[in-house]
Amino acid sequence: MIKLILSRAPLPLLALSAAWGVWVFQQLFTPWYVAALSAIAFEMVYIALSMESRPAAQPVAIAAVAVSVLYNVGAALFHLRPALLIDRPLWADVTLAVAHGLPLAVVAYAVSLLLLHTQHSIAMLPNASGAAITPDPVYSLDAIGSGLPACPHCGANLPSKQHAGAAARWGCSPTCGHRVALKTTEVTE
Repeated sequence: MIKLILSRAPLPLLALSAAWGVWVFQQLFTPWYVAALSAIAFEMVYIALSMESRPAAQPVAIAAVAVSVLYNVGAALFHLRPALLIDRPLWADVTLAVAHGLPLAVVAYAVSLLLLHTQHSIAMLPNASGAAITPDPVYSLDAIGSGLPACPHCGANLPSKQHAGAAARWGCSPTCGHRVALKTTEVTE
């Protein structure tokens, strides 16, 4: 138990230090409370996504780390040489504006693409055996009047909820006419 605590205790402490640098850099452009929320968000993104099992989460987490590094380097540079912020030429202002705005937009888009716009973005909760629980089957507009469930992959009407559950978990049912194989997600700690 102590080994587990000691191995994980540095994570929030290091995240706090990195969040401080992001907060300091963001305060050049935003009010303190917006900068604080942004700092917390960046650190939470790469910590949370590093635990995600989807392969697409890793590049998004790395991008958030890269932005955190960029902002921390900027904050340290302006702390050591505050005169760099006084009477800057236009190109320096443009560079700072791009260094602030571009990474924010790119990471926000990548996170939204990963979490909101992918086909398998519904959070899968583990059941007692550790296998992921699939969401309830969806119903197509054609099947609503008949009360029949629809295949979650192709929308074909299925004869029962059991068929829809099997299709959601294992791929399209033979009654759909399609064979889409899905892998089950094992949840690990």
